Amino acid sequence: MKKLVNFLTDESPKMLKKIDKMLENNSSAQYYDALKQEIQAGNEVDVPGIGLCVTNSYLVYYKFGIGATLYIIPISNITNLYRTNMDNEYLYDAFFLAIEKTDGQKQLICRYPRNGKKSLDIYNQIIDAVKSKIAIQGGAQ
Repeated sequence: MKKLVNFLTDESPKMLKKIDKMLENNSSAQYYDALKQEIQAGNEVDVPGIGLCVTNSYLVYYKFGIGATLYIIPISNITNLYRTNMDNEYLYDAFFLAIEKTDGQKQLICRYPRNGKKSLDIYNQIIDAVKSKIAIQGGAQ
């Protein structure tokens, strides 16, 4: 898979149609234009392989597969971010990133196998990048 940043900035009619479809009936659509401007300015951390990108103002997650969805979450709406392998008392064989938002919702994103040091390094990189952005914007951690 190509980098998420390349996917988001591809101006081909086919790709624009695909992105529009992923954003329809999705609250993330309102942030898309501002996100593209940030990416074009070169202010992002892209994590290939799990469909995640972090800019100064947004965390972007691309959910693969049938019913693919693009989530654009403003950093200012994130109160906490951590790695977990549990949800509602269920233990999973993979890690997720858990995002707690200002509206009280928790969202699990970025499923990744729970084996090896590589998966820990990837999640720690993401968590550090997002928490540094939260701190810069004066958000809670």
